[in-house]
Amino acid sequence: MRNIKSELVEFIRKNPGAKRSEIFSEFKKLSFSEVDSAIYQLEKHGEIICINTGRYVYFVAGEGALERYLLGKNTSDLLDLETTAIELREKHLYRRAATVWQQLCDSITATEDLRDCYVFLKNLCIGYARKPGNSVEDFNLAGRYCGDDL
Repeated sequence: MRNIKSELVEFIRKNPGAKRSEIFSEFKKLSFSEVDSAIYQLEKHGEIICINTGRYVYFVAGEGALERYLLGKNTSDLLDLETTAIELREKHLYRRAATVWQQLCDSITATEDLRDCYVFLKNLCIGYARKPGNSVEDFNLAGRYCGDDL
């Protein structure tokens, strides 16, 4: 029996930033519902990340996969800021990381696809900052640079 989930994860690892249509065309021998169900289950268990930009849906797989995907696509002027944002997120300074992702989003050298990913990462960091378990000290230390409306 074919293991759809493992094949799907492997395909997404080999093709970071794959769109839903690319995934369906790769697995065209399977029904739409089988592939869609596997995508849903993998996303639910955190094995893949779905980036829904409103216009497109991108998929990446693995821990830090989104950051690696972005680092591979960028010019050197954006690379330093991305590295800074990743380091801040690893230190659990989520609001500061969100601010840096917003700066990248506002950059005139960022492409539309990159902007969509930056917005997703910014919102992800803000979500982490709002999660229960982050102490008041961590919250205040990280600052409130992105505002409450995000």
